[in-house]
Amino acid sequence: MDEHGDFGVDLLVLPDTSRANNRIFGFDFQLKSDGSTDLATVEGVGNLKQALLLRLMTRPGDLEALGHPDYGSYLFELIGKPNTPTMHNQAKALFLRTLAQEPRIRGATTVDVQQDPADCNAIVIKAELEVANPTKTVRLQFVFGTGASQ
Repeated sequence: MDEHGDFGVDLLVLPDTSRANNRIFGFDFQLKSDGSTDLATVEGVGNLKQALLLRLMTRPGDLEALGHPDYGSYLFELIGKPNTPTMHNQAKALFLRTLAQEPRIRGATTVDVQQDPADCNAIVIKAELEVANPTKTVRLQFVFGTGASQ
């Protein structure tokens, strides 16, 4: 258990939860850094952040065959749209809609969406989230590539 409560343990899939585009496809699982052949795990707040990012990166319906037809996010609909304040507002609304699916999150105290200063084809979503148990704030930031500039 960490300072933010027990958010469970899962296999480590995303070693860097700050950038959605840093995932190396075809290499979903990580090995422990101690040289063993055991799979690495993530726990606590790191597990919560990974779970949220995976949900944000998954299209609704992709896990329907596994019994989760509503799991996912519609952020992918923003790919190719101009990186403008209007699109940022759309991203914020889609982000909040996705957060509502996560039972470990009570809500967001702040959500800010801006163009990524390092990549005009990406947005940065920064949020402060209230977790359900115990009531604490978790900061989340990640970059999502939209593939379109202004």
